[in-house]
Amino acid sequence: MIAETAIMLGFATALSIIPFFNLPAGGSVTPFSMLPVLIIAYRYGMKWGFLTGAIYGVIQMVLGLSALSYATNALAVICIILFDYIVAFGVMAFGGLFRSLKNQA
Repeated sequence: MIAETAIMLGFATALSIIPFFNLPAGGSVTPFSMLPVLIIAYRYGMKWGFLTGAIYGVIQMVLGLSALSYATNALAVICIILFDYIVAFGVMAFGGLFRSLKNQA
C-alpha cells in the first residue's frame, strides 16, 4: 500500500510538471495530475486518501515556494500553506466516498 502510494505520488508529481497551458496570473492547467491521488483514495478509502492528498500538497508546496512570496505576515504564510496546499489537496480524499457507495450498491 505504501509502495503503490509512493509510485502514484511520483506519477502525479511528474504529471503536474507538464502544463497544458499557463495562465496570465502565474497559474497553469495540468490535466490528469490529480488522477493518481484520486485512484489511491478510491482504492484505500478516505483516511488514506486524505493522507496521500496532504503529502501531495506538501510536494506541490515545495515545488512552488514562490507562492509564499505573496504573504505579508506570518499568519498569511500559515494560511497559504494550510488552505492552498494541505487542505486543498487533502479534499481529494472525497474520491474515497465512491468506494463506499459502490459497496452499498
